[in-house]
Amino acid sequence: MADDRGLSFGNKPRETTTTEFANNRAYVIGINAYQNGIPQLRTAVTDAERLGKLLKESHGYNVLTLPCNGAPTLATLRELIHTKM
Repeated sequence: MADDRGLSFGNKPRETTTTEFANNRAYVIGINAYQNGIPQLRTAVTDAERLGKLLKESHGYNVLTLPCNGAPTLATLRELIHTKM
């Protein structure tokens, strides 16, 4: 199903492509731990890191990956928005 959207996470090589935009950016946030009774996830951080790598290497994006092994705070997200974007 991922191939239907142009993504590939397996060993199958894909053509490297870039878009026509002058400045492609991706802000990828992986959160494994949530609050308020939401069960902890196991692969969100790893998935975010892999997606960031794919976007950078295969599509020429400038990628900022923010893995959050703990629950992100509002202050952390505000800092990301104001200093990195």
